[in-house]
Amino acid sequence: MHLKKVNANLKHSKALLEDSQVDLEDIKGLLDAALKSNKAALNANKIALEANKAALEGCDTTILEAAGGSTVATKTEKNDSANEEVALVPGKKRKAEAEAGECMTCKGQSCVLCKSKGHTMEHCLLSSETGSIYGCVLCNKTSHDTDKCAKFTSLKMEEKLNLLINERGGLPPLHTQQGWHYLMLTWLHDKESKGKKAPSMYPWTGVHAFKLSRGVDGGRNYYLQSRFDRSGHDRSILPKDESLKDAVAVWRYYWRPASIPFPQRLVEMGFSRPHDDIQ
Repeated sequence: MHLKKVNANLKHSKALLEDSQVDLEDIKGLLDAALKSNKAALNANKIALEANKAALEGCDTTILEAAGGSTVATKTEKNDSANEEVALVPGKKRKAEAEAGECMTCKGQSCVLCKSKGHTMEHCLLSSETGSIYGCVLCNKTSHDTDKCAKFTSLKMEEKLNLLINERGGLPPLHTQQGWHYLMLTWLHDKESKGKKAPSMYPWTGVHAFKLSRGVDGGRNYYLQSRFDRSGHDRSILPKDESLKDAVAVWRYYWRPASIPFPQRLVEMGFSRPHDDIQ
């Protein structure tokens, strides 16, 4: 009887041992899977860091947080864009810069928004949470917005349009009391627009501008800004805002939601009246 009890205990102990081995195998499998996952994540981070390092290497721009944050980096970059063709863009100043192959506005100056030495406020992509650039691009100061500047108020309507639309084409919009699209609508209903052409490029929407101003980690997109600075501020390298690709898109995005009919002047300029026009 005693021997049977011993055998029973041995069988029970063997069963427990086998169960323990199964549990250990399960744990080992889970640990192996977690280790592989961590290795993959580390490799991905390493690739991303190497890409950022290569992109920013040599950048002649010191970048600080706009709100007085910590210094990020000072690097030096080989500029290989000197031999690249710069696309002609609307606006006399932008055409002159394209022909010269460099940004005359930002040469030797720095940005009062992000403290970068590679551009002025005019070419800063690090917009506010509204997607707009607050401050005056005419003075490169943050003490007042562009439309509150005496230099701006003395301009003619078409000169204001050139500054707020043509010169901002493919860039974040300037913060003004009334959006640039209100000024454009006023111009289209004015005799000054008769026989003229509509702008070919428009400022980004606030949504597009804010999205591009932030990196994958939610911080500021210094990589895009650095690349833009190194190109001599060639806007053709920046992601386009397809929601404002032409004057019809401007009407659909800004004016139609406000129940404003499609302007007759745009029809005279060669645009087809949209099928969803407000009658």
